[in-house]
Amino acid sequence: MPTHWILVVDDETFVRDLLNEFLSKQGYNVVIAESGEMATELAQKHDLDVALVDLKMPGIDGLETLNRLKNIHPHMPVIIMTGYPTIETSIKALRLGAYDYVLKPFKLNELKTAIEKALKERRLKVEIDLLRGKIKSIEDELQKYEFEHEQPIHQPQPSEHHKENESHDRNLASNQDTILEQLRKLGELKEMGVLTDKEFEEKKAILLARL
Repeated sequence: MPTHWILVVDDETFVRDLLNEFLSKQGYNVVIAESGEMATELAQKHDLDVALVDLKMPGIDGLETLNRLKNIHPHMPVIIMTGYPTIETSIKALRLGAYDYVLKPFKLNELKTAIEKALKERRLKVEIDLLRGKIKSIEDELQKYEFEHEQPIHQPQPSEHHKENESHDRNLASNQDTILEQLRKLGELKEMGVLTDKEFEEKKAILLARL
């Protein structure tokens, strides 16, 4: 199981020490920042998984820190910690991309659950991006294949008839191998749930029509 990196941002020494000790015992790597400015610097140096950010801090407050962290690590969930919740700040935090809101004084077990849920969401977002990349690659290959086989077919000259037949046979075998590979990739995407049954059948029909 990979070790995750958690960023803790709070201007109170007691809170930083408490979370550092608790999260370290849970098996996390913990990075500590006492201000939004320091958090921004650390975020540029570390591949972070989740951030816990206090709302009320001198200098850069929690909302601006949230905004900066999301610009550096778009997929990183940020959990806002505050003892002074208001509807206005809650709405602003959500608009800036906050994952959750934790009220102080918080229960450590509840915070642990929030972090675990945040890590799960981050993992899903990364996996979705990877799947989208695979789908784009397959679609590009399909478009390339369809374009190549929409080109006009020239009739061979009588003197070259035998040569063209041999070339046609080789191309046919190559095309069949390509189609089989595309079908295999489509099947994998269907098994992963990326393609619906209808989408799979439509794309399969396009390929089979080229045989």
